[in-house]
Amino acid sequence: VARLSFDDLCRKPLGAADYLVIAENFHTVFVEDIPLLSMNDVNLVRRFIVFIDAMYECHVKLIIHAQALPNNIFQVDLDDKHCDEAFAFDRTRSRLEEMGSDEYLKSRWAGSKKSKEDGRSVGNDEVNLLSTQVRIVDKCERALNVDVDDRDHI
Repeated sequence: VARLSFDDLCRKPLGAADYLVIAENFHTVFVEDIPLLSMNDVNLVRRFIVFIDAMYECHVKLIIHAQALPNNIFQVDLDDKHCDEAFAFDRTRSRLEEMGSDEYLKSRWAGSKKSKEDGRSVGNDEVNLLSTQVRIVDKCERALNVDVDDRDHI
């Protein structure tokens, strides 16, 4: 289980490879302090989209703490024809919605197997390089009254 802040994920120069390391090594990820985003935050929006894509592809259980519901995190005029991010974020909204569904939450985490097949694994130094704020939540089950069984299901 990993607990990260939005700032550490999206305000630093991270990309798809960095997010895949997280997704392939943590079955559950908590992201805190997601702000409201606008076109003034286009780079943050792009990174957030890539982050969500990585979590989705590995079937990570994602718990987010945001200032708004997923439908309202990115506030933009969808009639603006110069706004590719608005259309890309529509897919992200859809994925976030699906990630909260019973079917998705019952699906098996694909991360650990995927990183073993690719010959990749992550060590403590790599995790620390990704973010100084990455904290493994050893007692998450007790703190949040969540049971994680031996098959990586919540």
